[in-house]
Amino acid sequence: MHNQNPQEPSRRARRFRLWEEQDDGRTIAPMDAGGLAQGEQRRSWLEGSVFDPRRHLPPEARAADQARRRQATVPALSRKEARRLSLNVVLAGLMIAGIYLGLMALFLLFCQFVWFR
Repeated sequence: MHNQNPQEPSRRARRFRLWEEQDDGRTIAPMDAGGLAQGEQRRSWLEGSVFDPRRHLPPEARAADQARRRQATVPALSRKEARRLSLNVVLAGLMIAGIYLGLMALFLLFCQFVWFR
């Protein structure tokens, strides 16, 4: 066991205190949801890139397009639509899993009857 003086801070506490003294308050890497300020709308990954089809628009038309997209709201799904969407997602996942299982079975049959003969 360590015989530490209760008035003397531990090594970890001293190291942390040194770090606090060096902190000048600057933000190195903001961790706020993709760099968005509260209330700002999330940008598309395409916006501002060379692949953005709106990059050729004049600045006035681009500003009008951005204002229109900010005001557009996503319609809420009804209970029936949400259930149907969930069912389609599950069926798509099952179909992909079935394809992988079928390919694995074909590979095993190929190994058994062709490759290892």
